[in-house]
Amino acid sequence: MKTFIYMLSFCISITLYAGEIKDVKSNIKHVTVYRQGVQVERSLNVSLPKGKTDIYITGLSSKIDERSIQVTAGNQVTILSVNFTIDYLNQQTVSKEVEQLTAQRKQITDSIEMVGKLNQVYQQEKEMILANKSIGGNNGVSTTELRETASFFRERLSEIELMLYNNKLSVERMTFRANTIVRQLQTLNAQLNQPTGALKVTVSSEQAVNTGIAVTYLINDARWIPIYDIRIRDVDSPLNLFYKARIFQNTDEDWTNVQLTLSTGNPSLNNTKPDLQTYFLTFNNYYAPVTGQAVNRGMLSGRVIDETGQPMPGASVVVKGTTVGTTTDIDGKYNLSLPENAQMVSYSFIGYKSVELPISGSVMNVTLNEDAQMIEEVVIVAFGAQKKESLAGENLKVRGVAQETQHIPLAVQQQQVSTEFKIDIPYSIPSDNQPYDVTMIEYQIPANYQYSCVPKLSSDVFLMAQIPDWTEYNLQNGEANLFFQGVYQGKTYIDTRAMEDTLSLSIGRDKDIVVERKIKKDYQSKRTVGSNIREQKTWEITVKNNKNIPVRIIVEDQYPISKDSDIKVEDLQHRGAKADTDRGQLVWDLQIQPKGIENLNLSYTVRYPKNKKVLIN
Repeated sequence: MKTFIYMLSFCISITLYAGEIKDVKSNIKHVTVYRQGVQVERSLNVSLPKGKTDIYITGLSSKIDERSIQVTAGNQVTILSVNFTIDYLNQQTVSKEVEQLTAQRKQITDSIEMVGKLNQVYQQEKEMILANKSIGGNNGVSTTELRETASFFRERLSEIELMLYNNKLSVERMTFRANTIVRQLQTLNAQLNQPTGALKVTVSSEQAVNTGIAVTYLINDARWIPIYDIRIRDVDSPLNLFYKARIFQNTDEDWTNVQLTLSTGNPSLNNTKPDLQTYFLTFNNYYAPVTGQAVNRGMLSGRVIDETGQPMPGASVVVKGTTVGTTTDIDGKYNLSLPENAQMVSYSFIGYKSVELPISGSVMNVTLNEDAQMIEEVVIVAFGAQKKESLAGENLKVRGVAQETQHIPLAVQQQQVSTEFKIDIPYSIPSDNQPYDVTMIEYQIPANYQYSCVPKLSSDVFLMAQIPDWTEYNLQNGEANLFFQGVYQGKTYIDTRAMEDTLSLSIGRDKDIVVERKIKKDYQSKRTVGSNIREQKTWEITVKNNKNIPVRIIVEDQYPISKDSDIKVEDLQHRGAKADTDRGQLVWDLQIQPKGIENLNLSYTVRYPKNKKVLIN
């Protein structure tokens, strides 16, 4: 028997030696944040015995894309297998602040429940007193007994009503405090009871060795968006463009003192090239109409509320198919600059059902409904200047070469399919899905400045900055904050899909230049000539420069283009304008002296059959 026990112990020791399990922690050393998604690089050091070893790397995110996991080790170590599992027993740790707030919320909830039970006792006592208000039976009671009984009823019922009222006030205060804590937990993006991930790596080593192991994987729940600050001191100076990155991450892994790389790539996109199918021509064939009309670039605003009508601060509002988005303020309100061809907007808030709506106007108010399947505690929070006369002069071209200032040490590398910004200083970004801004590069760019207006659409005059050779700066689509002479002018949108070599930016509105477009009634007519109607339209455009300096201004207008042979546009008059006959666009390039006025005229006649209706404006 002893021999058997010794042999069994020996076999067990051999088995443990050959399949030794190491439960190890690892550290995040480097992350590459894509426009959507992040590649995380972890490292660890282990002492391996000779033979086969199972290494368990714990404390990882449960959101890892299992297909993306890669493990490498030293030359003397062979990776045999890699398996990823979800660990529901070892949950994510949360900050002390979240723990304290959660405990306070639990204590308040328990207190509210206790007050409710006390109220039930008081209500039962009240019902018992009222049910026994008949006293004395058939024999009656004395006046003294009646007085004492009535006094008891009055005093005790008053005490009960007062306690019920005070409890009501107490519950209201506690409920307000609990809601405040919930809002703070939402701001902290508190996620409770979240599982962790574990990685089992089986390796083989020819001899005992100390080795480093590197693990990389992809998590989709992180992103960065480019944002810009455009600062202009005056139209005699270059334009200062601050290129910044706004980083969001909700990977359930805090990045502490990690090396950061920002990539313009997006590994979540399908990389398969589309193939053309045979195009068969038949009778009555047609292309299906495109659903949803593209909305021109502009501003979208509105309010996001819940089912009870309460505002939802921190709700995420994102233009679908883009990285353009914002979060609602404390009143649930939002303002968003729309890119060109924006069609759909997505509204989301953890714990509530997401909503996608087509853009139907400049104001969209949305109600989000609770999602019963979401964990209650889990919340993700997405997400006219007065100018100096001496500085608002005529169009000037700023000469010189663009200068670059790096606000942090970084290297810009052009890859085959993306651009990478490798940041050389460590960064710490917690997993709370809050925005963290990194100012990377400041460009001092030569720019052309001019005023421009489209009086048919707006009576405002816009100061425009034109950036030549803008493709040199590795810009991406994104919102830009505009500052002129240190005064915030609002937002604009940099659309890098433009094919032109010069990028035009609208800097702001200048109220010192007044434009008016009105119909000249004395020069319009509508009469029948044979089987046709001839309708004449004449407009006068007045541009007044109220500045003390001359200005150059581009005025744009248009005349109609006929797409029907029965409709003729005739007698076109637009003295001084350059005409684009294919588009019907007119452009006046004016130089207006101080306090000067320019009058422009646009006139045309439209002829069409009298049995038809044509809207002319």
